Amino acid sequence: LSLAGRVQTVKMTILPRFLFIFQCLPIFIPQSFFKRVNGLIMSFVWAGKSPRVKKAMLERNRSEGGLALPSLVNYYWAANIAMIRKWMVGTGSIWERVEAASCRGSSLAALVTAPLPLPPAKYTTSPVVVATLRIWGQWRRHVGETGASDWAPIGDNHRFAPGSMD
Repeated sequence: LSLAGRVQTVKMTILPRFLFIFQCLPIFIPQSFFKRVNGLIMSFVWAGKSPRVKKAMLERNRSEGGLALPSLVNYYWAANIAMIRKWMVGTGSIWERVEAASCRGSSLAALVTAPLPLPPAKYTTSPVVVATLRIWGQWRRHVGETGASDWAPIGDNHRFAPGSMD
C-alpha cells in the first residue's frame, strides 16, 4: 500500500471502530492512551520507517496539502461534546432528565460553564455525568478555556447562592 492507501485504511477501518466506542461509552480516556494509539497508527502509516512528514501535516485537509489523517482525540472530544450540547440546549429527553436529576446543588448547565478545576463527583452521583464533565475539562484545558463562562445560568448554579433560594 502507498502512504495515501495506508491513511485511507486508517480512516475506513480504525476510525469507525473507535468512533463507535466514543459515541456509546462516555468514559474518560487519558491523553497517554491517544499518544500510544497515535504511535501505533503512525508506525502503520509509515510502514515501520521513520516519518518524513509531521503528523499535524498529515492531519490537514487535502485542500491544505494534507492527507486528512483522522485525529482520534478530536473525534473523542467531538463525540462527547455532542452530549454537552444537548445538556445546554435542553432536548427534554429521558436520559437528559435522569442525568439532570443526578446533580446535587447545581444544574448540568452550571457545571458545564463552571471554571476549572471542577470536581464533578462533588455535584453528581452519575458516573456518566462525571466522565462527560472530565472529558469536557480535558478539552477546555487543551484549548485554554479554563475560566467561568458568560453563559452560566443564574438559577441552580453552585457558584451563585441567590439562584438556589428560589
